[in-house]
Amino acid sequence: MSHHCPALAFRASACALLGATAATAPTPYWPAALGTMGGALALAWYGHCEAVARPRDRADAQRERLADCALAADTTRGWAHLNTACCLRSWESRGAEHDTAHCTGQDRAA
Repeated sequence: MSHHCPALAFRASACALLGATAATAPTPYWPAALGTMGGALALAWYGHCEAVARPRDRADAQRERLADCALAADTTRGWAHLNTACCLRSWESRGAEHDTAHCTGQDRAA
């Protein structure tokens, strides 16, 4: 559920409570008007918080997707570099050492 719907619901409820406050204020039941006014303020604040949270969540999700893409590209590049090395020891030492048991000593990655 997006943050737009709850924010709109909170704000609509705040308006309804403000209407109840306006109707109750001139009557002898004015303490009830204070309660409905407090509820309206709380609902308006929750609506504001939900509306602010939506762009922040969207930005966080986009930042996470971009980080995953960069990590996948780095991993793919790393595996390609490892596969072009003539042996694991050569890859670890950047071509300075070679595994004499399995390697011809010619590093294709360097």
